[in-house]
Amino acid sequence: MAAGSYGLSNICLIIDLNWMQVEGDTDLILKMRPIAEKWDAFGWNVEFADGNDIDQLRAALDRSRSVTNKPSVIIAETLVGKGIEFLEGKKSHNMKLPPELAARALEALEISR
Repeated sequence: MAAGSYGLSNICLIIDLNWMQVEGDTDLILKMRPIAEKWDAFGWNVEFADGNDIDQLRAALDRSRSVTNKPSVIIAETLVGKGIEFLEGKKSHNMKLPPELAARALEALEISR
């Protein structure tokens, strides 16, 4: 957080905000809200993006580059498992998938080996 106090404009942090953690939904375990206001209070430029949309992420990065007097944070809200119907929104982001599910996930993403 000291970066805001020192006006370190060459720093850009991206928060992958999926509202989940191993123990459950973040709202039930760790009070993160209001997240943007907290970063702003520490002197950071706050940008937002849909973290599953590369064009929005690029636009947020471009906006952050134009800020020359303080560090930037991009709050990128994401959906865990985006693009894989049987994993979307499920707490699967911290587990090793069994081989058959991994193969189905790769197929869903159209990734060939």
